[in-house]
Amino acid sequence: MKHKIIIFFLLAILAIQVILSSKQKCAYYDEPFQISAGLYHLKYGDYRIEIQNPPLLRMISALPLLFTNATIRKEEKHTWTSFEKYAFGKEFLYKNSLNADIILLLARMQILFLSILLGIVIFLWSSELSGDAKTGIIALAFYCFSPNILAHSGIAGTDLGVAFFIILSLFLFRKYLKRPSIKNIVFTGIAVGLAFSSKFTAVLLIPIFMFFASIKKPTIKNIFNVIIIFIISFIVIIAVYRGFVGLFFEGVKNIFGVVGHKGALTFLNGSYSSAGFATYYIIAFLIKSTIPVIILTIISVFAFKKIPASNFDKIYLLIPILIFFGAASYSKTQIGLRYILPIYPLLFIYFSGLIKINSNRLLLITCFSHFFVYKNISSLSVIF
Repeated sequence: MKHKIIIFFLLAILAIQVILSSKQKCAYYDEPFQISAGLYHLKYGDYRIEIQNPPLLRMISALPLLFTNATIRKEEKHTWTSFEKYAFGKEFLYKNSLNADIILLLARMQILFLSILLGIVIFLWSSELSGDAKTGIIALAFYCFSPNILAHSGIAGTDLGVAFFIILSLFLFRKYLKRPSIKNIVFTGIAVGLAFSSKFTAVLLIPIFMFFASIKKPTIKNIFNVIIIFIISFIVIIAVYRGFVGLFFEGVKNIFGVVGHKGALTFLNGSYSSAGFATYYIIAFLIKSTIPVIILTIISVFAFKKIPASNFDKIYLLIPILIFFGAASYSKTQIGLRYILPIYPLLFIYFSGLIKINSNRLLLITCFSHFFVYKNISSLSVIF
């Protein structure tokens, strides 16, 4: 009961911070378009307004607007230019019968809800690894006070949402690997389908799943079941796209063509590049992560053998971190830490086990937590 109160308290702090800061933020660059596109999908069943990323999170953000007097005009277009999309979004947000601030708040609260669910998954996963709810609470505390998590929990974008579905997919796949069953296969397939329907970043789950299926016996059966998981996920994609699955593959082709051949102009340490920087995300992580997170990450690497979890479970956390880091560093489009956002929940889960291996662990965690909370609260006004 005590643990439930603490969990509720931490998630309430997360929600309060996000809601209060959200009311002070204007719309960021993508929000007007993301919200308008989501409502467009819901009202007209037309996904052509945006194929660069799947529609699920846009539709989730826009869902409450169906029950308001928000209006959106229909455009008979087969293709949309970037200028047309963003102009459409600004017109929708600022020339609507519903106040722009209300539209933003309603859309942002859906992402906050997903963030709360992600916090619960982090607590459950961390607690299971060590068999102690205290480690789950530590992981959840770091999550709820992370500036990067707070920032993305309060905007109607895709990055926090896809992080949730990716972490949920990994959590459920781990359950399958521990206890193979039809139920775990189906639940994992649904979660993966929702991740694929959220953002194309989720395709990185494919090599992760295949790798762990191949090293866990019985190998052939596991690989076969992973294929079943992906078949189930494809059925989910078809449902989300309402049968227009060709747009999904067109989006995959489009986005990976951009990743491999063309990049956004990136600035790093006084230099510009359209080909990306190999060290971009390492430097971004070091600059944008709190000092306790950086210190605990380093300590946890050297304390690998002492962290109270099986080697498989620890590798299961570290491999996705390396894959997301590596894929983002390879990409020529490097426009923010948001592309490696899924690594933070995995890190919090991984190093939360440190509380179990230090004889003065309560003092250690207290010191870290004091600095951690102070650092994050003082960062709220500069969250971006």
